[in-house]
Amino acid sequence: MNVTGICRQLSILIKAIAVLVVFTKPVAADSFVDWYSSPVPQSNPSPTSASWKFSHPAPPVSPLMPVMRQGLDLLVRQSQGKFTYKEYGGGVLHGQLEAFRALRRGISDYALCYGALEANGFEYTKALTQYGVAAKNPLVTTRILAELAPRYFTAEFEAKGVYYGASVASAPSRILTKKPVHNISDLKGLKLITHGIPAETAKYYGYTPINISFTETYTALQQGIVDGVIGIDPAFIAFKFYEQASYLTLVDIASSSVDMCMNRKSFDRLSSQNKATLYNIQQPLMMTIAKKTVSDLSKRANAVYIKRGVELITPTQEEMKQWNNVGLASRAPWVSSCKKQGKDCKALLKEIEQLKQKYAHYTDDALMDLAIQKPVMGIISTYHP
Repeated sequence: MNVTGICRQLSILIKAIAVLVVFTKPVAADSFVDWYSSPVPQSNPSPTSASWKFSHPAPPVSPLMPVMRQGLDLLVRQSQGKFTYKEYGGGVLHGQLEAFRALRRGISDYALCYGALEANGFEYTKALTQYGVAAKNPLVTTRILAELAPRYFTAEFEAKGVYYGASVASAPSRILTKKPVHNISDLKGLKLITHGIPAETAKYYGYTPINISFTETYTALQQGIVDGVIGIDPAFIAFKFYEQASYLTLVDIASSSVDMCMNRKSFDRLSSQNKATLYNIQQPLMMTIAKKTVSDLSKRANAVYIKRGVELITPTQEEMKQWNNVGLASRAPWVSSCKKQGKDCKALLKEIEQLKQKYAHYTDDALMDLAIQKPVMGIISTYHP
């Protein structure tokens, strides 16, 4: 064989090896995709069936609901069809602040509820609404909420007559306004919609809190009723608030959570198999929502803002010192309220900080694996598998 033939054969061999390497190269695991596609267990299905009403106030544009449905569809598969659900969205069965009552009365079996928005009784649950409490990674915060639930949050929900399932944490809130805000003094006199942030903290920042429902926020911005909104990137993007307010101050003000609650009788009536399936779905589902609808959307948000002409404002180091000082001081009313209710919120803050350090270097996949393989037990006080 001549040199040309040898070179040709060698070239073919190199290409074949390259193709082989590509197809044999280990594929990076995606714990979230793997969870959704997990096979149906071979264990015996429940001897009895259950069909639940799942309710929420989320509008059709909410990015949360498609992910939520995927998780509930997995629940149906994992139960081998012995657990089914029917969705009632858009506030058909109850509004945002009526979930607890709807669950207690049996109007719904399973619902999105918002403990942090309740007037009283949820002092521990409101920790995330305080400045600097949440981790920057919402998956870390979501894991922390699960770990601390048996000692802090479960009792608050059960005192309201419902079972607490799990929570998904939002990313820390930012400030979207019609005029630039660089420092605390720029907030003075502004009228801001602040969903989930205690109204009494406004005096520390100098703005006026305005109570307007989330679905009416766009119109309020458009008509000049308010000067801006404190919220999270996924909401700003999903509801296109950037069309009416073109300055975004990159200060992490506070966070919030969406909680999953259950009718107690509905859960107690479930077979042991369906109880186990439902319980084990909760934490991975919250982690997936945190990943897909909060973390991933937040990472893509800046590109959307830049494309839409939103000015991103990063405070200087000196300005950040002021933000931090005021933010930490703004916790005082909450700490005082906790003390009056006999709750040690300072101890809760200490545990949250310790867990933030513990999980600071965990990858998203590692956090998801924990939710699947090592779910926190005891979140429902009466459930002991």
